[in-house]
Amino acid sequence: MTSLPDLTAAALSGTPDALPPHAIASAALAALPPDASRATTLLGVAGAVAVARSALLPTRPTTGSVPDPAPVDEAPTLSPAAALRARTLLGVHDHAMLPEWLAHARAAGRVLPPELVPAALDLARATSRRDVRHGLVAVLGARGRWFAALDATTWHLVADVPHQPDGALDLDTLAASPAWTDGTIATRGRWFEMLRAADPDAARELLARDWDSLGAALLARCTELLADGATLADEALAERAAAHASKPVVEAAHHVLGRLPGAARNRANATSVSDVVTVTRGRLLAKDRLTINQTATPEHLASAVAAMPLASWTASGLAPAALVRLAVEAGEPAAPVLDGWRAATSREGSTDWADALLVADVGVPHAWLLAHASPEVRTATWDRLTRAALADGMNIWPLRTLLEDRTVVVPTEACERILALVIPAAAEIGPRRLREIVGPLALRVEATPAVRDLLTAAAAQIDATDDLRPDLDAVLHAGAATVQDRLTLAEELT
Repeated sequence: MTSLPDLTAAALSGTPDALPPHAIASAALAALPPDASRATTLLGVAGAVAVARSALLPTRPTTGSVPDPAPVDEAPTLSPAAALRARTLLGVHDHAMLPEWLAHARAAGRVLPPELVPAALDLARATSRRDVRHGLVAVLGARGRWFAALDATTWHLVADVPHQPDGALDLDTLAASPAWTDGTIATRGRWFEMLRAADPDAARELLARDWDSLGAALLARCTELLADGATLADEALAERAAAHASKPVVEAAHHVLGRLPGAARNRANATSVSDVVTVTRGRLLAKDRLTINQTATPEHLASAVAAMPLASWTASGLAPAALVRLAVEAGEPAAPVLDGWRAATSREGSTDWADALLVADVGVPHAWLLAHASPEVRTATWDRLTRAALADGMNIWPLRTLLEDRTVVVPTEACERILALVIPAAAEIGPRRLREIVGPLALRVEATPAVRDLLTAAAAQIDATDDLRPDLDAVLHAGAATVQDRLTLAEELT
């Protein structure tokens, strides 16, 4: 047995007659009575492996060679308070504060104590969130990375890209990696993700080499990963994916190509956009117009618009706000144009375009549009969403959707505005609805003492009956406690 997952699988399928040769299994078996049952044997070995993991000892089969001793960590480990916090966060599935804690730990240069490394590796292997996985690997420390490299289920998380002595890439070694050749789709995808982060060129060359032998699901996953930090060097592989028979692979390819305005396909699409989308400047009393040719499919139109530099649109003499207004007035046919502008705005980070798209009020705003927008438009957007939530039959879904986006940061000014609108209506919307707003708000707002005090003071401003007031107060005090927890976890790492 190579790991706890292997032992778990054996237990679920029935107790085995024998266990494969294994250093820890042998030691455990020697300590058991000769007539121990198969169930007792399995439990004994599982317990030994669990203890070995907590002690950071290798648990995969040995080949006769003794691994190098664990290195000494030069980076400082967590303080006792921070270690206790980490134990709590690692023990709760999908803990809302874990990404923030990991960011603080990385910034402080702290690493996990050895006893927490197994739990961190279990989570890094199981989570689907890349930010959490990379954050966990970053705080393993030298000893934790040594331990991860000894386990067949986690070594790919810390594996270095193999190079020849002269520095050249050793592609043959990469292609033969067990995590790439024998793992599940999820494992192979995670391994490729780590490789892409460590050496983008190596990841691209490996994917091109093994393309024909990979299934559509893995191809789609790996192609999508090319979008992170995509350059024109990825164009040929993205074009190859765009010609694939699988729709998910093609969609992933378009996602990559949309980040490469200089790609040949995008240059051609951008040239042809003028045949599909026409901006006509009005003269005298005539109005400016944006006309859509219906011959293009919505997908092609959105992709072509996204590929064009935003400056090519303002070259017409119209500002982003005027162009977006024309697209909104054009109705449903112009929806792909707006989608394309959103994608281009994400790529270029234009504040003018982000402001124009948010002011246009077309659906739930994207989190990255808020990130690029001016402070005034950000606050006005939160104001608009909150007013709509309170006015539209207590339908808070658009507001809650944005608040629950993990990438959103709510400025203090926006938090003040949200509370100024919500508190007078607290008794009407009730504790449950109030919690659906204040709960995620406390996790997304800037964590400062002023915000904590703002939530505490808001409780005193609620006008409600004696029966209802305690529950409403509890919601706001819980929000203040969440902000305080976020402040405390940052202090524990300094």
